Amino acid sequence: MRAPRQSRTGRPNVRRRSDQLTLRDLPFTQLVRSHPALIEARRHYADKSPAERRAAAQWEYDDAIATGLFSEALQRVGRGDPPEPRLDAGVLALAIEPLFAPALLTVGSLEYQLDRVDAAMELFLRLAALPADGPELAEVIDQAGDFLLDRNDFGNALRLYETAVAHHAETAAL
Repeated sequence: MRAPRQSRTGRPNVRRRSDQLTLRDLPFTQLVRSHPALIEARRHYADKSPAERRAAAQWEYDDAIATGLFSEALQRVGRGDPPEPRLDAGVLALAIEPLFAPALLTVGSLEYQLDRVDAAMELFLRLAALPADGPELAEVIDQAGDFLLDRNDFGNALRLYETAVAHHAETAAL
């Protein structure tokens, strides 16, 4: 077994409990303030332009999904080790760019599935209030609404659609 790598300070890099937290442990709003990788990402991208944050968020979002699919495929054919706990798809992207629509949808859906409906709705309603300049915004809002309707949560689906229409009355798709 190798010795732990040394950090820049000369101390060994030891995995802390906070390094292993996921959405299963904490809601996104708490996780983003507790997980070292998310704290560092927010710090690093805080003074970047919106275009740079969006590009980085898109990269992280796509990477998380691709890596998860590849890891799952390897496991199914018996070639991969069980994965270590890692951040769910969309979490790092949302930490980098809090207005990244696909990550708002994904993390909101995960929060909902973890029975944190209020946290999910906070993210879904943030989606509805985004500027309409994103080409996929109406589609993503509709996906969030469909997600809620599939769970027979008609009240929250109506709330989402009403909020979206109030913000984007000129958008015919909504």
